[in-house]
Amino acid sequence: STLFPYTTLFRSRIEDYHSHSVDCKHTVCSTTAVLFLLRHTPTPDISQVVGYATPFPFALFATIIFLIVWPFVRWKLTAIPLLTLILTANDVRAFFPINFTGEVPPHTLRLMSFNVGNNKREINQEFIAYLLQCEADIICIQEYNYWSQAINDSSLNKAYPYIYYVKNENHTALLSKYPILSSTHIKYETFGNSSHAHEILYGKDTLLIVNNHFQSYSFGVSDFDKYDELKKKSTSMTDREKDTKNLLSKLIQGNKARGPQVETVADYVNNHHRKYTIVCGDFNEPVTGYAHYVMTNKLDIPLHNAFTLSGNGSAYTYSNHGISYRIDHILVSDSIIPHKAGIDESCTFSDHFPIYFASWS
Repeated sequence: STLFPYTTLFRSRIEDYHSHSVDCKHTVCSTTAVLFLLRHTPTPDISQVVGYATPFPFALFATIIFLIVWPFVRWKLTAIPLLTLILTANDVRAFFPINFTGEVPPHTLRLMSFNVGNNKREINQEFIAYLLQCEADIICIQEYNYWSQAINDSSLNKAYPYIYYVKNENHTALLSKYPILSSTHIKYETFGNSSHAHEILYGKDTLLIVNNHFQSYSFGVSDFDKYDELKKKSTSMTDREKDTKNLLSKLIQGNKARGPQVETVADYVNNHHRKYTIVCGDFNEPVTGYAHYVMTNKLDIPLHNAFTLSGNGSAYTYSNHGISYRIDHILVSDSIIPHKAGIDESCTFSDHFPIYFASWS
């Protein structure tokens, strides 16, 4: 039911299959081919294909089921899903990493990225207390507009004496225990998103941290209501297909807007990167999306996903109306070794969960 909203779009076709025999070979080949094609989104044009990266976990799940079942049904077909999993091993690991790491060593840099949700509710002392107890050295915030009142909290200012934010703007903010040497607004066409680059003095070294909030799909309350109706099949097939097409059009627009934003940030990182570089924030795409692909494959310096290298499982950073994905990321350069990356799913202040990691060089 969480396939969103592809299920309804193809439901009428799928239901027709119940009265016809389906060639098992075609089913296996089609599903595994989908997984292979969805392993990443290599071009902005392909990223405009609706939800290109979104079905990856479902195709992966189906492929694993085929790998388990077909040896008992048609064992020769087992080679197809097995070969597909081998060819997509890196992307499967990015989606579902498994790492065995020890305790966090002392004197590490701890960074947290958190989209606070812009949820228009008054931020109370409990939220400020959460930021203080997280023990992060640097906190990258997205959608802080309704959180901005906490900027001037005395206890927060004492813990994080170096703070960057733009007053009266719903963009990104940064809280740091280390001096901020410079901050740059990376300008691109947007409907309310932003990226800011910060140079931070850490010991004798200078870190480049780029905090991003890329274009979302702009789903409102009415869109999620339609999605709930699609899951419940409470409307006619005609209405469901109409609602699905409307939702898909928003997905297309979001993908079209996000691509150029990502490329602009990539150009900035190429021109200003340092030995210690971190690109983080709300990408609004999973690890198989175009944004993640560009940042980890198309830069002059290689960046790596901190959660892939030191996290575990398919933990998600966003959950709303049954839609759960890891769309917030922390990417680090070769000189930064991530340790104990994680996601705090106990945090309830936003529709996003904070993602964090510790590192040493």
